[in-house]
Amino acid sequence: MYKSVFGQLKANNVIVSRLRYSTRSFSSVSKDYSVGNQTSSVLSKDDVNVNSNDHVAMVLSLPHGVKRVNAPIGSTLLDVAKLNDVNIDGTCAGDLNCSTCHCVLTNSAFNDSVAENPISTSEDDLLESAFSRTPTSRLSCQVKVTNKMKGGIVEFPQAMSKPIEHADVPTTPLFNEPIEIEPMKFKNITKSSINEIFSQFGGDPAIAQQSRVASEVFPFRVNPYVLTQIDWNNIPNDPIYQLNFPQRGMLTDDEYNIMDTALKAGDRKTVRAAVQKAANEIRDGLNPHPAGQRELNVPKAAGEAIPGIQHKYVETCLLFPSESQYCHAYCTYCFRWAQFVGNEGLQFASNDARTLSNYVASQPGLTDILFTGGDPMVMNSAQFSRYLDYVLQIDHISTIRIGTKSLAYWPYKYVTDDDADNMLKQFERIIAAGKSCSIMAHFSHPRELETPVVKEAIRRIRNTGAVIRCQAPIMKYINDSPEVWETMWKEQVKLGMVPYYMFMARDTGPRAYFEVPLVKAYNIFSHAVSRVPGVARTVRGPSMSATPGKVCVVGTPTINGEKTIALKFLQGRNPDWCKELFFAKYDEEAVWVEGHKSLVPAFGQDRFFFESP
Repeated sequence: MYKSVFGQLKANNVIVSRLRYSTRSFSSVSKDYSVGNQTSSVLSKDDVNVNSNDHVAMVLSLPHGVKRVNAPIGSTLLDVAKLNDVNIDGTCAGDLNCSTCHCVLTNSAFNDSVAENPISTSEDDLLESAFSRTPTSRLSCQVKVTNKMKGGIVEFPQAMSKPIEHADVPTTPLFNEPIEIEPMKFKNITKSSINEIFSQFGGDPAIAQQSRVASEVFPFRVNPYVLTQIDWNNIPNDPIYQLNFPQRGMLTDDEYNIMDTALKAGDRKTVRAAVQKAANEIRDGLNPHPAGQRELNVPKAAGEAIPGIQHKYVETCLLFPSESQYCHAYCTYCFRWAQFVGNEGLQFASNDARTLSNYVASQPGLTDILFTGGDPMVMNSAQFSRYLDYVLQIDHISTIRIGTKSLAYWPYKYVTDDDADNMLKQFERIIAAGKSCSIMAHFSHPRELETPVVKEAIRRIRNTGAVIRCQAPIMKYINDSPEVWETMWKEQVKLGMVPYYMFMARDTGPRAYFEVPLVKAYNIFSHAVSRVPGVARTVRGPSMSATPGKVCVVGTPTINGEKTIALKFLQGRNPDWCKELFFAKYDEEAVWVEGHKSLVPAFGQDRFFFESP
């Protein structure tokens, strides 16, 4: 039944969205469970002998030490961690909606756990986005303690060292009156449920199977709210469906047939091995880290790369908290798809807030920090606060940016979720610290702005003093018309947000399916901008986030009889590059400034001015 998979779509009672989150001060009461110089990760004979009939002794291995515990038989490993003051998140409280309670077992304990409680397809799907997944990883909320775990070791790679204290901050005036919003329970719906989704909503089973096959290569995750935004009478052409469900055309015929065959390889274990092998071979050819992200953007200390950071432009640094390496739902065109496919070697992530902030503090030219992922707004307020505690103390940081799709994919985050008030309090903390808070909101289509809950979420965020800036890539099948962008920008301004960027599809993943040529994108942009009021003309684009920097198309002039495409750096690895216009030959098929279907210099030049001889 539908409810068994997706839960109740709406709560029975209607609540009024809070006018303002409360100003009470609260703090975690967890103890600091540091173990000093204790480095042993095994139990002594005496430790093991303290077992009673209803407990077993085991070791919890944490990033900062180990902890010996007596675990109640029948409880989950997440329960054991919480009972022993281990500061592990477990955001969904065992509802199989996240991977934040990820743990790593020894081989024998893993085998025992699988025999007692096999890994479900939902758990397996969620583990794909877990930080530091290993072959013996489980979600601790799904593993019950048994007698066989006596003397065992359980590692929690994401455990935090200290509880978080929340400070009071001043409140700000309301912009307008609240809207009555029915709460909705969040539920992660993963690829194993695609066929059931179609069965419930009346979609074509053949189309469902195509998405199911493609979802083994490209990440898939939706939630009940996203499913309600799709026009199921217009499948597969509905833009929100195209935005969320992997498509047959995202794979070549050969790739599709390979994956389809792998899914029919036999028993579950054989299928899993065949699918992983085939998917990884396809992914290797999809340029998982475009524009030199891994080679050029990651800073180093003592010759070693600093995980979880990208620093491409002097003024701006990207931080990738490990707790934010998934999203409330996944976009099919996502250029960070490699973060979500279960391959740790492809991920940018770190949960070491101190190391991240130490790097930021060492760079006096930095003014802006961008929290990104994944989506940093999958973090709860305590997790996000842990990072803010460090970066808000850095004087030369003036702006905290938060890149998020949550307003479009789960606006309840800021309205009726239990943690809504506390998360909004973090935005106020940023403002109270004398810094700017910019929510970099990803809206891909104007339909994402229509629901009462997203309007109420926008109102509540604006009430904190944060500014919401809107951006999205232009994508075939989703928003490649001037009418869509005109409507979207006008509505964004009406709701008090700032149109910011139209991006081009990056040269990674399924770009060939979604790409829009540069000339067409420029014409769409120009037509749409010409029809919006001046306050909406803050938007820039179409912009390519390429290896040398952000390159924008600014016109298609004819110069000395030669038709050209005029370009300008909005940001560059060398800031001086932003001072010059440069020109490429007019090409209606070109989609990028380098590589595949790329532009070439105009006027007989053999290279662009920023390229090495």
